[in-house]
Amino acid sequence: MPKTVITGNQKNNELSLNFAGYYDSETLMNVNAKITGNKERLRFAVNPNKLILNKHIWSIPADNEVVLENSNTLLFNNFKITKGNQSIRITDKLEAITNNHVALEYDNFKISEVFNYLNPEKEIVKGVLNGNFVLEQPFGDTGILANLNINKLELLKTNFGKLTIDAKSKGYSTYDFNAKLKEGEVDLDLTGDYIVANQDANLNLNLNINKFNMSTLNTLSLGEVKKAKGNFTGKFKVGGKTSNPQYNGGVQFNDAVFEITKLNTKFTLVNEDLKVDNQGLYVSNFTVLDAKNNKLVLTGDVKTESFLNPSFNLELKADNFRVLNASKEDNEDLYGIATFDANAQLTGDLQIPKLTADVTLGSDTKVTYVLPSTYANIEKRDNVVVFVNRKNPNAILTQREEQTAIVSGFDITTKLSVSKEASVTVVIDKNTGDNFKVSGDGDFIFDMSPNGRIGLSGAFEVAEGHYELNLYGLVNRKFNFAPGGLIKWSGNPFNADINVSAIYNVETSAAPLMATQISDEDPSVKNRFRQVIPFNVYLNIDGELLQPKISFNLSLPEEERGAIGGQVYGRVQQVNQQEEELNKQVFSLLVLNRFYPNSGSDGSAGGFATIARDNINEAVSEQLNAFSNKILGNAGIEINFDLNSYTDYQSTTATDRTDLGVTAQKKLFNDRLVVRVGSDVNLQGSNSTQQASPLIGNVSLEYKITEDGRYRLKGFRKSEFENVIDGQTIISGVALIFMQEFNEFRELWNAIFSSQNKEQNTKTNKKK
Repeated sequence: MPKTVITGNQKNNELSLNFAGYYDSETLMNVNAKITGNKERLRFAVNPNKLILNKHIWSIPADNEVVLENSNTLLFNNFKITKGNQSIRITDKLEAITNNHVALEYDNFKISEVFNYLNPEKEIVKGVLNGNFVLEQPFGDTGILANLNINKLELLKTNFGKLTIDAKSKGYSTYDFNAKLKEGEVDLDLTGDYIVANQDANLNLNLNINKFNMSTLNTLSLGEVKKAKGNFTGKFKVGGKTSNPQYNGGVQFNDAVFEITKLNTKFTLVNEDLKVDNQGLYVSNFTVLDAKNNKLVLTGDVKTESFLNPSFNLELKADNFRVLNASKEDNEDLYGIATFDANAQLTGDLQIPKLTADVTLGSDTKVTYVLPSTYANIEKRDNVVVFVNRKNPNAILTQREEQTAIVSGFDITTKLSVSKEASVTVVIDKNTGDNFKVSGDGDFIFDMSPNGRIGLSGAFEVAEGHYELNLYGLVNRKFNFAPGGLIKWSGNPFNADINVSAIYNVETSAAPLMATQISDEDPSVKNRFRQVIPFNVYLNIDGELLQPKISFNLSLPEEERGAIGGQVYGRVQQVNQQEEELNKQVFSLLVLNRFYPNSGSDGSAGGFATIARDNINEAVSEQLNAFSNKILGNAGIEINFDLNSYTDYQSTTATDRTDLGVTAQKKLFNDRLVVRVGSDVNLQGSNSTQQASPLIGNVSLEYKITEDGRYRLKGFRKSEFENVIDGQTIISGVALIFMQEFNEFRELWNAIFSSQNKEQNTKTNKKK
């Protein structure tokens, strides 16, 4: 719906109104009118100079007017709008009608002129309208006379053929009514008559849906349904009064086939009936077949004595029914294969629906679900004017109170069974690829009370799966779930007990791990430990679901535990008893895929072990509990890590040192100023001065003097470890930087001198 503006100005018993609609700064519709007179005689006239419909100018006589006299008589004079061979005329002077009436006459009118206003981007409806439509006795017992037809009717690019409406007076307030839709995808007839009395009508109508081709759903659904074929037919009888119509009938599906696009699975209705009347909707063994002819059967009724609060009595049964068969291209948020068995009953009413179900997930189920990204959306609202009828607050055009159906609660009891053949993959972040996949055996009972209380009981035993995560952009690792992990619920769905282990497999040399044990051995013995063997890093998750306890341990595959005389396995068992050493080795294996050499670092608080424990705990806890926002988000701050291991020969003995450089960078003033702060954190090795590394040891400010960055000014303060005597030293300075790409030195000199010549020419031109 385009932006619509209604303005008015009242002065000297004259009201000027302007109705305008805009889209992309273009006027779609504009009607300028004036209302004059008093309550005995009101006159409405349209300004002929400002009439626009569907972006085009239309004509209307200058003396056009609509007059309302004594609140019960409408008079029309020269009220006819035209454009080319199209016209619409409103009159009260048809010769064939003697009673008071209001008539609309259409001549070659393209209905898209009106419907394009509702959706300027895409044509909704098109067709050519001819004929007349008459309201007889508009202020009394109103009757309808019509002789209308719409040729080449299309709705959402669906061919509906020709629509014909024929309504005539049979005398004595009796009217005949016939409508037909032919020559298109839908063939229907509406025939009968009605008698007008006391501003109401007694109806006697028959609606025959001779054929409704299912293929129309391909376009009418805007692509949500595809490959539809077959048809349905129907017959309905409508009687009673317009104030209280009575209806009954039914619809029959005939080899109707369709696919839900995002599910990409076929459903078939071979020969199914649906009955409808004033009391409700009824189905009996209403069978839906999937692509493999497995059945979903629905039996029962929905009582609609109150449309606002219908009551239910439905039974559903399904046997290995396939509901999903989509690829990532079909539905990037949910894809895979999903089947289920079900035996369910739905009773109660809309206020408190009651569902009892027994559902088993099919063994061939393999589903991938992508968690949606969180985002904030700000909607802009223009001012809204609310019209109030103070004399009659319940008038239909101004009433404010709406009758709505209120769901006060749910009464649900569901048993869910899952077999280990079925698997579910959840993509936590589709940008980084973080995901977990799990399969296993489980039986659950889920219940919800009308007061909103939710309960979940049961257990799920992990058979296999994995947890793949991107650790802050540093590493990407895949943990395989160990079989036998258990998750138990005992009532509260958010308070489960977890006992799950995940394994990261890595192949590396055991030499660094065994360094202290083999330091005095000869080279031939040491070389034996340099061979690559497989290791398992266990990530153990215990405790409650919302507050899991994370721990680690190392092991070797059972068939490798005797490698090198079992010495490596013995050392691994020893490390598992030393928490600080264990955390250091786990972090090294995850980040570097190798053991960290033991060089005497004690791994005290604040050291490498604590860093490993805190980072892993934080990463996994956040992923398990909330899968929450990535570090820093869109703050515009870049963080870089640089792990540097080397041997320092500046003292009398060689010293192994490991420094972790952490740098944060922020660009300001349209990227002209770059601020960098950071420090090198000593992880291994020490200095004689025992100086602690500063929190922010390095600071630099770099400013682009020219927009292209060729000339730059840089100031810096840098902390460096010089040697065991001098220890940590501070270097400060200012630099003027010139940057130029070149392949030969002469290109560099040419760039410098040409830049100088341009500056001199610029100064000379300014002096002139």
